Amino acid sequence: EDEEEEDPDIVKIKKVQSFFRGWLCRRRWKQIVEQYICSPHAESMRKRNCLVFRMVEAEEEYVEQLEIIISCFLRPFKMAASSKNPPCSHEDINSIFLNSETVLFLHQIFLKGLTARMDSWPTLVLGTSLGATLPSNF
Repeated sequence: EDEEEEDPDIVKIKKVQSFFRGWLCRRRWKQIVEQYICSPHAESMRKRNCLVFRMVEAEEEYVEQLEIIISCFLRPFKMAASSKNPPCSHEDINSIFLNSETVLFLHQIFLKGLTARMDSWPTLVLGTSLGATLPSNF
């Protein structure tokens, strides 16, 4: 049957049905979303998100602080230790700043891994980032 020949009342009824079905669908979807928001799974995902974002922020801050320690203290002390009247020896500097440049390098790698994983959020797999920076026997 052509649409042009369809009874105008039938067309109106179909429009009302279509509108009502859409309204029912939106209402049901809203109920599903509201139920999920209050669910334990949603709460655990919120906690997970908060934890991961805090971890990234803390790692960024840690790397920044290590960079400050190395650029403002370690390197100037190393240069000063080579002067005629050194305030402290190279041995003292090495014991004070033991492996700090290595630690910075490892944390920079870890941070890059974390931020790369954040690009695929929320399907984040932290174990891979942690495994890349931890020793194999850890």
